[in-house]
Amino acid sequence: MSIVAIDMDGTLLNSNGKISAANAEALKKLKHNGYKVVIATGRDVDEVKRLTGNANVQPDGIVSINGAVVEWQDKILREATMQTKDAADLLEWLENKGYYYHAYTQEGIHASAQGKEFYENDIKEFTKNKEDAEVISERIRQKADEQIKDLVIKDMPSPEELKSNHYKVYKS
Repeated sequence: MSIVAIDMDGTLLNSNGKISAANAEALKKLKHNGYKVVIATGRDVDEVKRLTGNANVQPDGIVSINGAVVEWQDKILREATMQTKDAADLLEWLENKGYYYHAYTQEGIHASAQGKEFYENDIKEFTKNKEDAEVISERIRQKADEQIKDLVIKDMPSPEELKSNHYKVYKS
């Protein structure tokens, strides 16, 4: 058996964050020629499946969240998670210090409660000396809103809820 593993960002995905028709055809040709195709990425399994599904490509395996979840033919072979208490303590510390974060869980991607505030501050800082600041800001907001919608980023539950619901936290 021959396997081809490929990254997504900066490799398989185009500048629009999608798998191009040419790349989709190349993956299909590999599979047709007997190769097993594995997607290896920092993205989560759901995101990989959404992107490959949109391109009508079915990978044989997925190594996601930088190796935290390994799936072969839709069966999870490996899951590496943080201890729930450690994850809750870390996320609580980040919240208390006012840091922005993303946490990847079995329920999807969660972001810190102040995420929108950080995002707006970053836009203001980036555009403050630009001639068309409002136009640029609006374009950034539109693009970011599309990505947030595509990724289905949710607000992070409280540390207590995180512990009581036994979330699996893969990475933060």
